[in-house]
Amino acid sequence: MRKSGIEILRAVAMLMVVTLHVLGAGGILNALEPFTPKYYFAWFLEIISMCAVNCFGLISGWLMAQKAADYRRILRFALQVFFYTFCIWILTRLLGWHTASWQLILKSSLPHNTPLWYAKSYLLLLFLTPVLNAFVMSLEGKRLKWYFAVSLILFSLLPTVSAKDFFFFNGGYNVWWLAVLYVWGGMLKKLKADEKIRAWQLAIALVCVECASYLSKVLTEYLIFQKTGEYTAYGKWIAYTSPLIVFKAMILLLLCLKIRAGWLDRKCFRLLFASVFGVYLIHMNYVVNGRWITNKYIAYASIPGRMMAGYLVIRIVQIYGISLVLSVFLMLGYKGILKLWEKLMVNYKDVKKWRKKV
Repeated sequence: MRKSGIEILRAVAMLMVVTLHVLGAGGILNALEPFTPKYYFAWFLEIISMCAVNCFGLISGWLMAQKAADYRRILRFALQVFFYTFCIWILTRLLGWHTASWQLILKSSLPHNTPLWYAKSYLLLLFLTPVLNAFVMSLEGKRLKWYFAVSLILFSLLPTVSAKDFFFFNGGYNVWWLAVLYVWGGMLKKLKADEKIRAWQLAIALVCVECASYLSKVLTEYLIFQKTGEYTAYGKWIAYTSPLIVFKAMILLLLCLKIRAGWLDRKCFRLLFASVFGVYLIHMNYVVNGRWITNKYIAYASIPGRMMAGYLVIRIVQIYGISLVLSVFLMLGYKGILKLWEKLMVNYKDVKKWRKKV
């Protein structure tokens, strides 16, 4: 049984994803005047949420790196992406948000054509799991610790310090970065890090990393401004591949693993948690994203600070809530399709056995 803390982390990480999209694609970060309270608040939300993708990658490795690879997981994921995307295209057409032909809707719903980069990358990651799992399972003792430390330096620290993409991670927006996170998640589980580090130690570490991440952005920009008299954007240490963001995701994972909430294992909560990924598939659909997010919040930069903060938080919660509710209904339909397929396969096998006897 999955630990309830992991499911909570999934839900929180998806809220972070929505926050990142509202602030970034929504246009408000680029519209705010630097060194104002509104600027500091918006970047505070951005930096807090920056570890979302890393959390998902680590969770995948923690749950699957020591299990046998299953091709059915690939098929189920591809079917979920297709089903959700197809339904959203149909719904948005019925709402009059676009006039795409049915052929284009069908073509746009295929996983390899989806504009959702994470969905495509995760689908490729599932194909790589046999190799990644074998690698993680082969590591023991000192060799495990050595690989873990060296990989952190090689794949995170050095590229960040040098500002060079040695391994073509594209800032963390591709399957290769997800594969690295997957391996780290598996390594953390083999190291039993959740048992060796106490909750209060993790909490202190989280506060320290959050402060370091935030100051690496706003303090550096302020110092540069004081020296040159010009604003220069600086965000080298708050990318997905930054050690600060990586450590923050690891700390959150280990901290959430400390959570024990048996009541979250009820059927209704399992359905809710299973629907969390659908929030991403829904709000990042090309049409929905254009209606809800892309450059929709630039005007927030011109309203008073407290009002802007309230509007932002409310809008983020709205997008998350609406997407989650819709995802629950789609998940019920998706599960129904899976059950129907299983029944058909059972009947097919029974008919096949009957023919052999005859």
